[in-house]
Amino acid sequence: MGSNNSNNCNNSNDHRRQSATPAAKGSSRKGRKPRKAPAGAALRWRRGVSITMCVVTALLSVGLLLSAYAGYVRPSQFAPSAVMQMTLPLWALAVVVITIIDLIWWRWQALIALAAMALSAGPLWDLCPLNIGGEPELTPEQQRRAFTLMSYNVADFNDFTESYPSGTNPTISYILREDADVVCLQELEYFCALERWHVTAAQIDSLHRRYPYVLLNGHTQAIMSKYPVESLPLDFKHIRKGAGDIAAYRIMVEGTPVNIFNLHLGSFNLTGKDKELYRSVTRLGQDSVPELRQVKNRLYDKVVTAALAHEQQVEHLLRFVKRYGGERTIICGDFNDVPGCYALRRLSDADFRQVYPALAFGPTITFHANRFYFRIDHVLWRGKLTPLSIKRGDAPYSDHYPLTTKFLVDIE
Repeated sequence: MGSNNSNNCNNSNDHRRQSATPAAKGSSRKGRKPRKAPAGAALRWRRGVSITMCVVTALLSVGLLLSAYAGYVRPSQFAPSAVMQMTLPLWALAVVVITIIDLIWWRWQALIALAAMALSAGPLWDLCPLNIGGEPELTPEQQRRAFTLMSYNVADFNDFTESYPSGTNPTISYILREDADVVCLQELEYFCALERWHVTAAQIDSLHRRYPYVLLNGHTQAIMSKYPVESLPLDFKHIRKGAGDIAAYRIMVEGTPVNIFNLHLGSFNLTGKDKELYRSVTRLGQDSVPELRQVKNRLYDKVVTAALAHEQQVEHLLRFVKRYGGERTIICGDFNDVPGCYALRRLSDADFRQVYPALAFGPTITFHANRFYFRIDHVLWRGKLTPLSIKRGDAPYSDHYPLTTKFLVDIE
């Protein structure tokens, strides 16, 4: 019996050991693949990406704010502000993209970017206005007091497309076809037949017949007008030659004087090598990386130099405006600077308003050569005038596109 009990005990123990073995194996398998491990790894990964996106969103938002308000800083006080202002479109595009991404995955982080855009609403509107509605209808009496003004940097009537259809100059043909009442030209040294640019004597005669009043101020600006016009004398003795040009005229619209300042602020003076460097950088290819070292010494310094010159030139302009401004004043021309720049901010302090942000819809460019896609031509007004419309022309012959604005002369 003892032997049997012993055997029974042994068998019982063996049974317990055998029954415990599968459980042990099962627990071993579960130990190798814990259920919470994947969730923990995913949580850590998501948290890391969330922190990274939060940092990226914050940095882009700060960049947007700095570039949006860089134009409020005098270039003479902080030179990089001029370059920062020119990068506003890039920061705005980057913030829009990151906002869309945040709204899909991390909605609360999108509040950072949305707040930055809200704080930058004014400068962003200057860059990309969203005005809806067409030109208002005018009464016959108002139509007599309305006139169109074209501002056009014609680059000496040079045709960059080198097409010269019918052997004539296409820029002049375009001006005649648009038939604006007043045309302010920049970068025009010669108003005569030029075989080199296919400017024919017949075209010059057509301009004189269309515009009986033509004035060249002796610098690089001209005005052609259907209305009587006189030149306003300006004192240039304090303006360095080649540092930008200002011309002033007074036209008479139905017996009412309107003063116009035709502007061509100093250019960046980029050489052929500078432009090639910029084209190489904007290609963003592998061959552009070594050349980035030259940007500081070539492009950056010239942009800063031009911005410093613009700061001085706009003060000269305001001095002329104070003397000749009158009740109705228009400033137009090639500013060689972008929306929100210091020159435009300074003019807004003198109660001038920009026509494009007030009436247009969407962004546009007025310079299209060498990948410098910027709106550097502007039209501003002050006083008893109402701008009714503004459009950018599509003539590709100059390196600038023209701007044509329709104004109504207010008499009350």
